[in-house]
Amino acid sequence: MKENDVRLDRFINSLSGRCAALKDQINQGVGSWDSRARKALANNLPNWFSQDFGITENRIKEFVCVEGWNKIPGERRGKPFLGTQIHPDAAIFIGHGGPSVAIELDHGAKGSQIRNALAKASFAVTLGAFDKAVLLFFWEGNSLESFPEDKESEGVRQMFYNNFHTVIFFV
Repeated sequence: MKENDVRLDRFINSLSGRCAALKDQINQGVGSWDSRARKALANNLPNWFSQDFGITENRIKEFVCVEGWNKIPGERRGKPFLGTQIHPDAAIFIGHGGPSVAIELDHGAKGSQIRNALAKASFAVTLGAFDKAVLLFFWEGNSLESFPEDKESEGVRQMFYNNFHTVIFFV
């Protein structure tokens, strides 16, 4: 595995912990949950990425996009599905030929919301725009410790990871 891939995986795995600190900020304020979540991510993701990858502030927009801050370029949005362009909330690009990661933000307290968000996140990969997809799901139900993780659910999560290079993190 290339050094950038290892660093990128380490960065991806750190996102749920980093985003946990944003929960209060996202849940307060005006506007929709989606716009507040994207704004909170835009205020933090570039700095996190810059720190972890040593990218200077004047070049960060070449590597990090968050809708509402630095729009994902049209050619990186993938093919339309049923006449609709599907694009993630944020994206990370490692150079011009390196790996790309779509980041989808969602929230809820029901399994059906998780299922729908996971499917939506995977479209970034299946439509050919990204190499990997990350779903950061802000769980609003009872504590995650009481969340039912059964063998079938773990099998579905593994299938999404193996076949669609899509991973879910609960925040």
